[in-house]
Amino acid sequence: MDTQKRLLEKLFRSECTETELIILLNLFKDEKGKHYDDVMQRLWEEIQQCPSLQSKHSELIYDKTISKIRQNSTNVKTIKTAIISRRGKFLKRLSAAAAILIIGGYAWNWQSEDQLVLISTAYAETKTVQLPDGSTVELNAGSELSYQESWCNTCDRQVYLKGEAFFEVEKKQTTGQKFQVVTSDLAVEVLGTSFNVNTLHDQTQVILEEGKVKLDLKEEKETLLMEPGDIVTYSFQTKKREKQYFKKDGSIVWRDGFTSMQNISLIHILQKVEDIYGQKFDVVNDDNLSRKFTVGIPVDNIETTIAVLKEVTKLEITKHENIYRVE
Repeated sequence: MDTQKRLLEKLFRSECTETELIILLNLFKDEKGKHYDDVMQRLWEEIQQCPSLQSKHSELIYDKTISKIRQNSTNVKTIKTAIISRRGKFLKRLSAAAAILIIGGYAWNWQSEDQLVLISTAYAETKTVQLPDGSTVELNAGSELSYQESWCNTCDRQVYLKGEAFFEVEKKQTTGQKFQVVTSDLAVEVLGTSFNVNTLHDQTQVILEEGKVKLDLKEEKETLLMEPGDIVTYSFQTKKREKQYFKKDGSIVWRDGFTSMQNISLIHILQKVEDIYGQKFDVVNDDNLSRKFTVGIPVDNIETTIAVLKEVTKLEITKHENIYRVE
C-alpha cells in the first residue's frame, strides 16, 4: 500500500496525526491528479455531517488560512473569494481532521515548492539539527522532527515533534517572529529560549531552561506560562497536568551522552531505557518496581547500560530472546 493511500485511510478513520496530515498534504501537492479532486470533494461533503468545532478553533483555522492566502499574490483570487463566501458555513461546520485537511489543501496550493523536512533518530542515536532560522535542535533517540524546508522572513516558525528534543531558539527581535513546537498534546510558543520537549507515553513534558514560554494546551481554554526551572507535563487523552521544578545542573543531561536519574523508581528507570534503546524488560518481582535508585546511564551503549543497572540495583538481569529478565 502506497503512503498516500495508507494516510488517506487513516484520515477517514480520524486517526491521522498532525505530522501525517502535513505529509499527506505534501503528497497531494506533488501528485494532485491521483486522488486530489475526489478526496477534496469527499471531505467537503463530510464537513456538512460533522458537529461544530468550538468557535475559537474554527475562527483560528479560518484566520490562518486567509493569512496564508494573503502571503501569496499569484492565482489566489478565485479560491480566496470562494472561501470567504463560504465563511459562515466554515465557522458553523468546521470540524475533525477532514476540515483541517481540506482548508490545508487549499493553502498548500499557494505555497512555494518547499518540501517537508522529516528527520528521525534510531534507538541509541541522537542528532543535532540546524533549522532554517538558525535555531538548533538536539533530537534524542527514537524521535522525529518535521518542518518546512524554507521559512519566510516574517512568518511565525513552526516544527512538529514526536519523541524528545532540546531546542535553542534564535531570537527575532526585529520581526518578533514566534517559534512554535507542536505535539499531540500542546503547542509550545516562544520568541527565543532554551527548553526540552518530550512527547513519549501519551503525554508531553516541557522543561524550561532559559527564557519564557507559553503552552497552548490542546482543547483547553487557558494557556500556561512557564518560568526557568519549571517542568510541565500534560496529557490530552487524560486531561491530566502537573507542574514541578528542577535543579538546573541535572535535568537535561542526555545531551551530554548520558541520562542521570536521581532517586527514581525502577519502573521509570526501565521505561527510560526502553525509550532510548527500544528494549523490553520483564521484572519478575513486582515489589522491585517501586524501589528507588540513583543512576546514570549512557544513551548509546546498551551493554554498558545493563552493566550499570546490575551494579546499582544488585538485581540479576539476563537477556532471553528480545526481552531482558530482571530478578
